[in-house]
Parts: sequence; C-alpha cells; structure tokens
Amino acid sequence: MKEGYVDIKHGDMYYKVLGKGEPILFIHGGPGLVHNYFLPYFLELVNKGYQLIFYDQRGNGKSYKAFDESNINLNEFTLDIERLRKHLKIDKLNIVGHSMGGFFALDYAKKFNKRVKKITLCNCIPIDIANLGIMNTVINERIKFYINEISEIVNSQKFKDNDTTTIIKYLTLINSVNFYDKSRSNELFKDMEISPYFMKNFKKINKKLLNEYINIIDKYNLDDIHIPTLIIHSEFDFISIESSEYINYKLQNSNIKFIKKCGHYSFIEKTEEVLESLDEFLLKY
Repeated sequence: MKEGYVDIKHGDMYYKVLGKGEPILFIHGGPGLVHNYFLPYFLELVNKGYQLIFYDQRGNGKSYKAFDESNINLNEFTLDIERLRKHLKIDKLNIVGHSMGGFFALDYAKKFNKRVKKITLCNCIPIDIANLGIMNTVINERIKFYINEISEIVNSQKFKDNDTTTIIKYLTLINSVNFYDKSRSNELFKDMEISPYFMKNFKKINKKLLNEYINIIDKYNLDDIHIPTLIIHSEFDFISIESSEYINYKLQNSNIKFIKKCGHYSFIEKTEEVLESLDEFLLKY
C-alpha cells in the first residue's frame, strides 16, 4: 500500500494506492463523504491485476485541512482529480464514480478526455433537473419515517461535539433507507475516519456543491463524451431508471447494467455482481 498527500489549493489532499497494474480511480459521493466506504468491497480487484486509487475529496476525511469555502466548488473538485493524476504520474485513468462521484467522473472526462480510458458510473446522481427533482422526492418520502429519530440525534450534545460514534449512527440511519437490505447499512461507515471538523465541513460542502449543481445541471452537456462507459443501476435506488436511461441516451458509447434487489450502494449489497461487471467491462475493449 502507498499513501500520501497531493498539494492542492489551501491544503493537502489524501490518497491511497493499493496493488499494481491497470489503474482505477474511485471517486466517492456525498458530496463531502470520504473514501472508506468503498473498502473492502473492491479489494478483490487487486488480485485481478488492477491498481486501486482512493482519495478523500478536499475538505473532509484525511483531506479536512484542505477546506476553504472560497475553493469549495464543482470545478475545483474536478481539477483535484487532474492534480492527483499528475502527482501519481499516470497517463490514463479508468474511473469509478459513485453517486455524486459519477458527476465528477463525467466532468473530468469532459475536461480531460485524453486522460480517461473508461468510466463506470455506480448509482450516478441524475444529470438532468427533472430526474433530480424525482430523486429528491423519493429521498424525502423514504426518510420521513425516521424524522423523530434523526432529530433526536442531531439535537444531542454528543452530535454537536462531533462524537465519532454518534456521527456514524446518524449517517448510518439516514442512509439505511438507501439499502434494499437495511441491515447492510451498518457496514457503510464502520471503518470511517472522522476528522474533528467532519460534520461542520460535510454540511458546508454538501450544501454548497449541491446548490451549485442544481443551478448548472439543466444545461450540462454530455453529448461530447465518447469514452466507453458502464452505467450500473440498482432496482431499489432512490435514483430512477429514467435517470440512468437519460445518461445512457446522451452518452455516445455506453450501456446499462441493471442489478435487482439492490439499493444505492450496489457494490455493498451485490459485490460479486458489480465486480464481475466491472472486470468484464474493463477487459472488453
């Protein structure tokens, strides 16, 4: 294992590299979460000859010191990927983007298309305003049954004091609605590293980036992306199949893998199926 930091604006960004071989960069979601929830589900790929690259986006996880509100924007998050690629001296990347990380994968491909081999979108956030609205409606419908429990945690002193156990309990609860098998939600943040400023930074990053995203997404053009793309969609995701079909329609070289009995975290609930699909896709071209 190799780990280190990349010098970015206003701080350093943490990364971790596992294995040797064909490089795959994993972009986590949130926005404002950390890379840990990808582990250990993708580790089997090391034995298949892949090099796995994980990182914490600026402002949280082990990159929490790289927080400056003036530089928390979609473009800087995309440019951070290029900074990491240059730092690692990798010519071309395969990219796996989960949820909001899917947008950054696509945005990076638009701006640095010569640096991308293939893209895999795992449960990608909608790239159009109509399906984004549907997604928010579904999330609100699912979470309303847990409002009292969520409020109790958020108003507790331990939560305000950034207590690690309490924060993980909160994150696990609000994400449990995103699983087909809700008991699996306990796995999501079990290895998560909480910085002293996690919730403070998370809320600011999440709010700022999503507000910007809403304002730009309806005019966002995918037509100029010709890179081979695999779109993984789950049957019980809060993201509609129409959203993934829209992305598939707009991209020039893509296909959809539909996974049954699975929620937003497909690689947790259906690890083997996701890994087989990813490996087959990367070997195909």
